Amino acid sequence: MTNRLFAYEPSLINLTTPSGLSPWEGEISIFHRFYGSVLNSPLETVFGMEAGANVGLGMRLQTFDGLELKASYISSQKTFTAGNSFSWYLPYFFLHTQLDLQFFTFRSTLTERIGHFYTSLAWRTDPIFNLLTPALVVAYDGYFQRLELGAGLHLKIVQFLSLVIEFYPFELYEAFLFNLQVRCALGLRTLGEGNFELRTLYNFRARVSFHMQNSGENLYDSMFSKVTDEQLEAMKLNTGTQRMDSTLVGSNIRRYSRLQLLVEVLQRVWRMLEEEGDEQKYQDDFSAYIQGTSGQYCYRLKGDLVSYFSAIGELMHKLVEELKAKYKEHKSYQVLKRVFTEHFELKHDSGNGGDPKIEVKEGKSLSASSMQSPDDLEATFRSKKGEQSRGYVVNLTETCDKENELQLITKVQVAPNVTDDQSLLVGGIGDLKDRTGVETVWTDGGYNGPAAEKVMRDQEVEHRTTAIRGSKPPSSDDRLKLEEFEWETDEEGKPVKVVCPGDQEVEVIAGRKEGRFAAEFDDELCAACPFSDRCPAEALKRRPVRVLRLNTRAAQVAKMGTFGQQ
Repeated sequence: MTNRLFAYEPSLINLTTPSGLSPWEGEISIFHRFYGSVLNSPLETVFGMEAGANVGLGMRLQTFDGLELKASYISSQKTFTAGNSFSWYLPYFFLHTQLDLQFFTFRSTLTERIGHFYTSLAWRTDPIFNLLTPALVVAYDGYFQRLELGAGLHLKIVQFLSLVIEFYPFELYEAFLFNLQVRCALGLRTLGEGNFELRTLYNFRARVSFHMQNSGENLYDSMFSKVTDEQLEAMKLNTGTQRMDSTLVGSNIRRYSRLQLLVEVLQRVWRMLEEEGDEQKYQDDFSAYIQGTSGQYCYRLKGDLVSYFSAIGELMHKLVEELKAKYKEHKSYQVLKRVFTEHFELKHDSGNGGDPKIEVKEGKSLSASSMQSPDDLEATFRSKKGEQSRGYVVNLTETCDKENELQLITKVQVAPNVTDDQSLLVGGIGDLKDRTGVETVWTDGGYNGPAAEKVMRDQEVEHRTTAIRGSKPPSSDDRLKLEEFEWETDEEGKPVKVVCPGDQEVEVIAGRKEGRFAAEFDDELCAACPFSDRCPAEALKRRPVRVLRLNTRAAQVAKMGTFGQQ
């Protein structure tokens, strides 16, 4: 049997290729892979043995022609797999094809196991010149919900000795192998160093996400802060002055039309019902929506779409009510309920105690925070400077002291893209103050506002802006602006004193209405002032004063503008 094992099929290391076993033939395989590189000090590490090893045991059995059963165990994360495959031969193209479906379970923590499925479609040719056998594999990983692609080449050198080449077109994998900047950041100084396994990256991402969902702790943010604080100390950088700005980033999601999104949600509810064995009860309700993909459903539609929206609304309302008792904790049900609330509304007839009427909301009434995709529930919609974005806003803070030889990013914040810049400042300034001792923060005008003013006072951080957002005085551009006055405010941000451009300093008094204030300037001094014709203060008829009226918000904006001009 030994010669047959070497001869019955050309095989690859990581790619599952079409089987060459005959009916009722089987194979038991044992592999032992060292984690260390064979090229990194091979004599000292005994060809990478010191770094440990991953051991696996596998079994394959061809039952009937083309049908194969398989199972395996891998020591890494104590992974078990079981599945089957079906292979067939296309003689016209000299091509062997195999469809593979595997179920796997692995230990994600010390006590919890996670299971899912993996399916692939593979092709390989007959040996070319009895030497070369190329192979191509397209696979879908149900756990990571991503499509994967691999290619391989089996080169026979002599009997019992072959060269195997495999290729995986993943950007990060390629960057690890060939990008010198990436390798230098990882501490790898030569191309022969390091060992990289793609599944390690996937497992790492999954465990970090699992930890975040269960504990609320963002390990990426914690590690970033720790490393940055160490760099700031080591490089002796001044952190007293920093600047903050934001940008939009798109989510890697499909762009659905409104109708397609609703159908996609219904299809996922149907799959939920299938998993629980409840699909028969709703077979007639779903029949129109499960004949193909959501995109195919929309493509076949003709005429006015209002009736289709109404029918979906009726079905969604029925499902929300009837499935609540059993499925209220299920993700698909929660998505269904959210989408129904966002796109439809119930109208109750005050004179009729019957069922409520379901109306479709107009497109312009949909909130920007409404769900954009069932695959990313936090992504939101935003239009900024004429550009539309579905995803998130990233807020960055960095040092900007002129004496620093280089500047470092000190904080990264990510939030749905409908989040206001002011909210990002409020949410991040406390951590920045504690970690870096920041004294002055420069931003654009989008970050100012009452909440920002209060938190900056509480943290004793000066806020300076390069542009102002807020109400403009109802005067011509030639008149003096409020930010050209010097304002003093109390702890609550209310104005208490003002100095005009003509150097008159007066108290600011409260008006009759809450939040309104007035400053009274001497009319004789104002008449002799070179800025008299441009002053926004208005003269009173009954008293020799000129009055400047404003509210709390206008004073706060004006004070910010004073900082921005310095």
